[in-house]
Amino acid sequence: MFGFHIILHSLRMVWNNRQAAIRIGLLPVLVMVGSAVALRTPGTPILSMGHARTLLEIMINAIQSENAFLLMLIWGFASVWTFVNWHRFILLSEYPKGWIPPIRQDVGISYAMAAVKLIGIWVVTMFIAIFVLAIVAGGPAWSLLAISSAVTFLIFRLSPILPAAALGVKMSAGDALGATANASGAILVIMAARYGVDRVVQAVVGGAADVNEGLGLILWVVLTLFLSLVNASILTTLYGYCVQGRSLG
Repeated sequence: MFGFHIILHSLRMVWNNRQAAIRIGLLPVLVMVGSAVALRTPGTPILSMGHARTLLEIMINAIQSENAFLLMLIWGFASVWTFVNWHRFILLSEYPKGWIPPIRQDVGISYAMAAVKLIGIWVVTMFIAIFVLAIVAGGPAWSLLAISSAVTFLIFRLSPILPAAALGVKMSAGDALGATANASGAILVIMAARYGVDRVVQAVVGGAADVNEGLGLILWVVLTLFLSLVNASILTTLYGYCVQGRSLG
């Protein structure tokens, strides 16, 4: 039940602070969407991007273009921009002023470096897994999924490093693992819930795009904004509860 409490707490965190959430997340998300549209594969109609249904598919479409590296830089910048400000808003009560969130270069660089390390762990591990499975012919089809889930679980265990970086606090991998030692069950619930939500979002956005492509694209933007902040809230909640000892009340 603890995992569900974290999810519900994160949802309430975004909804109860929706005005601040829009001020913090709207511009970065528009930057992400605008860059995906501008750098999409030549010849792809803008409105048809609503049929992609997920942010991942939009990203894959854009990465296939010649501007893939530039796109990744823009998305990385926009993600750090959003997450750092949201962490600091929740944990330090730094309320946004105006519609342009501040760009905090000091903690932003530390946050980006921490995120790159976590992403690197996932990429390297998956590369090794794919290489090994390619050599071992006839390996179980579910092996790659199992390895991916295990690495994702590890990343969640290490995730308090990110909010700590946003606050300017240094946290080692050992400290993060120690802090989340009793949250393993909750993390598994969060992973399962996120998988389910992704499937629902695909169905909802895809259905809307089938009715009207413009509606699908607008709905995708709105859900991207909301779910980005929910994901940031989950990381914030894990840090607040596991590291700072805050309650979920």
